[in-house]
Amino acid sequence: MAKKKKKSSSSGRSLLYLGLIIAVALAAIAFGIDTEATGINDTLEEAGLLEVFEATGLITESDESGTGAVGVEVPPTSGEWYNVYFTSPINTNEESAHTGATVEQALIEQINNSQRTIDAALFELNSPDVTAALVSALGRGVQVRIVFDDDHALDDPDSTAEELIDAGAEYVSDERSALMHNKFFIFDSTYVWTGSMNITRNGVYNNNNNAMLFRSQKLVENYQTEFDEMFNDGQFTTRGDEFPTPNRSFTVDGTLLETYFSTEDGDEIEARLVELVSESTSSVRVMVFSFTLDSVGNAMIDRLDDGVTIEGVFETTGSLQGQMRPLACAGANIRQDGNPRILHHKVFIFDEAIVAMGSFNFSANARDSNNENMLVIHNEEIAQAYTQEWQARFAEGRIPSAEDLDC
Repeated sequence: MAKKKKKSSSSGRSLLYLGLIIAVALAAIAFGIDTEATGINDTLEEAGLLEVFEATGLITESDESGTGAVGVEVPPTSGEWYNVYFTSPINTNEESAHTGATVEQALIEQINNSQRTIDAALFELNSPDVTAALVSALGRGVQVRIVFDDDHALDDPDSTAEELIDAGAEYVSDERSALMHNKFFIFDSTYVWTGSMNITRNGVYNNNNNAMLFRSQKLVENYQTEFDEMFNDGQFTTRGDEFPTPNRSFTVDGTLLETYFSTEDGDEIEARLVELVSESTSSVRVMVFSFTLDSVGNAMIDRLDDGVTIEGVFETTGSLQGQMRPLACAGANIRQDGNPRILHHKVFIFDEAIVAMGSFNFSANARDSNNENMLVIHNEEIAQAYTQEWQARFAEGRIPSAEDLDC
């Protein structure tokens, strides 16, 4: 009796090969591995899959330096009196690649347009391009005054602060053990720039950050008061504030803005966050570098029990020591970030309508010891921009393991 011929297994092997390629690529993306440098992009291209991954945003085209950025870039958003910016990490230490970022160019443009004064409070500074723009401003007669954190701006060997000082910038430094953690500028008493982004090569090119530029006289008055408190009066820690914020809450074109500075407003910031969480009716979302405030986390768990969507993406480093574990164990939709460097955001989004942003980490140190700033912005368009950034970072994140959570 004739033997039956075996069916060809070549198609099965091809499907298995494609499945393995896809699995390896997805695993690399999930763990923040450079798909360009490791040759995964080449393998995907040979298999006819690279365009599919790029079309979904899972892999972005490499920049000219060949660093192979992974992740979805959220474009700037603007209104008549504000601009919103997000970094797009390229994850490389190659200094030649650290130029041209949209957010950095926006800051440089503002520096270049300044005619009279630039006041800034900077935790860190080593961006060559921003430093050069500030030196150029000094050269054309602009008064540049800066408050620095001593350890991270003046004493850091990579800092470019000395270049500014040598060029004629006036400065003071915070000599405390706590941090002067702000990252804000005031331009010509007309514009305020603030956010989570340190003015460094890592802050701009490797870490996930956000920044906003505002044109608001009342907001300028608020930040100028805080700057003068540090620069003129040497006040870095005040619980009974001798220099109250002139315009705690005010409106700009129908948008309510709330301004807070710690340490003087530290307790009020925590209470306000609890209040905003408790008042949310549909969703509370976070993307955070550090979140350890129990009162805010407990308020989120309470809203979760009431049917409010609670979701978050946490910087992986140190995330198990903060609010991530109790929130995840309570049933919130929580992920650790997918950036192999740092997710540095300090953002809450309430009901996709209100955003809390700034330099303020949601921690006891930020509340009790550091110089920080936080804005609460009641504006759906701005909230939508931050929600897009949150969605992109959440999509590239990873679910914490059951072993890590140990619920």
